[in-house]
Amino acid sequence: SQLCAPLRDHKGEMLGVIQVLNKKEGKESFNEEDEQFLEALLGQLSILIENTTLYQQIQEGKRRKKKIFPLQSRYNQIVGHSPQMQQVFNMIEKVAPTSVTVLIRGETGTGKEMIARAIHLNSPRKNEPFVKVDCTTLPESLLENELFGHEKGAYTGATSPMPGKLEAAGKGTLFIDEIGEMPLPMQGKLLRIFQDRCYEPLGSTQTKKVEARILAATHRNLEEMVQKGKFRQDLYYRIKVAEIHLPPLRQRGREHILALAYHFLDKYAKKHNRCLEGFSAAAEEALVQYYWPGNVRELENCIESAVIFAEKKKIDFEDLSMPLKEHVHRRKSFEISPEVCKPLEDIEKEYIQKVLEMVGWNKKKAAEILNIGRNTLYRKIEEYQ
Repeated sequence: SQLCAPLRDHKGEMLGVIQVLNKKEGKESFNEEDEQFLEALLGQLSILIENTTLYQQIQEGKRRKKKIFPLQSRYNQIVGHSPQMQQVFNMIEKVAPTSVTVLIRGETGTGKEMIARAIHLNSPRKNEPFVKVDCTTLPESLLENELFGHEKGAYTGATSPMPGKLEAAGKGTLFIDEIGEMPLPMQGKLLRIFQDRCYEPLGSTQTKKVEARILAATHRNLEEMVQKGKFRQDLYYRIKVAEIHLPPLRQRGREHILALAYHFLDKYAKKHNRCLEGFSAAAEEALVQYYWPGNVRELENCIESAVIFAEKKKIDFEDLSMPLKEHVHRRKSFEISPEVCKPLEDIEKEYIQKVLEMVGWNKKKAAEILNIGRNTLYRKIEEYQ
């Protein structure tokens, strides 16, 4: 005997069909109680699917009237299947099974941490911890403590021992985010980790072994920093054994940008209990043609804001809160226009200025939109004054 039932989402739209087979006959064949159990199971499966990116990919296929099979991808937590991202997936597939150190490079907001997690989850260490250290949020003294931990009495206020992130990572993965922001003295201490695979917690003489795999990420031009003496050359060669370059959002193509936009629309419409049907043609065109200097993080913030304030069934151009919306036009024209042929540093300065003005110089909010640490923002403000 067999039981078949439709699997539907919260809107009542068909997601698929569940078929359950039973080879036994007679009294052991399916009964009414089994039907009730399957009905309850379908509700749970629907909730499960809607809380993964599989649901957004299924919806994307419906919008494009194209069959998409999201489960065939091992990286279904990452939205988008553009050729540029397929190259990234190919690199993940090659480095994930190894223990090699990987340097993930890309502009701020491109999703470097998600790539690091994808490497971890597709590695033999997937059942071990994934531990992150963010070099932009802590001064040097606290960064050392965060990484290595301390013993009781190591400094004033150290009333009990505390394990560092290296110890917490165990045999798993330690992800060092924005390694280009790490102070030079700390870089020398990190170099020992790569060379000797050991360290001592603050206030301790006991040497501990490092068993974790190390991944690092940066948006910085490390080669230039090495030349200027701001990043150690020996550490540079240690961390760039394998490199993955994440393309900025503006280079990933129309379908990728819209796939992300609809993913965030579904996510935040559900979170804020809004019933929206999508984007108007003008809004879609604006999303595709905008330069997105803040990349995926900026797009996510823009869509969440639009979801909250949209007054129609579809999000329109006027609902999109982009700081430079008045300059939305074709990226091709933007990239070759003489007015914007200027050093990247000048463009970054202008953009940071615009964001700060938009949020009334609220540096915490500006740092969140720019997806950088407040220490990094303060440093950039000082540099550009």
